[in-house]
Amino acid sequence: MLDQGPFVPFCVRMTDGDTWEVRHPEMAMVLRSRLIIALPNDNGQTDELPDRVVMCSLLHISSITPLQAA
Repeated sequence: MLDQGPFVPFCVRMTDGDTWEVRHPEMAMVLRSRLIIALPNDNGQTDELPDRVVMCSLLHISSITPLQAA
């Protein structure tokens, strides 16, 4: 989904029920056993670099679904 064009934002649902949104292809990186997702800053500034990430084990991803258009 990260390499598809045009990019479609998506939601990653984990086996523990946590969900993470990927709204831009540069917000996520797939490694051998993990998906790393950069989280937006709490201050709402979209032009700043993220300062937090979440590491998702590929074994614990239960679904990836496209986000609905606003």
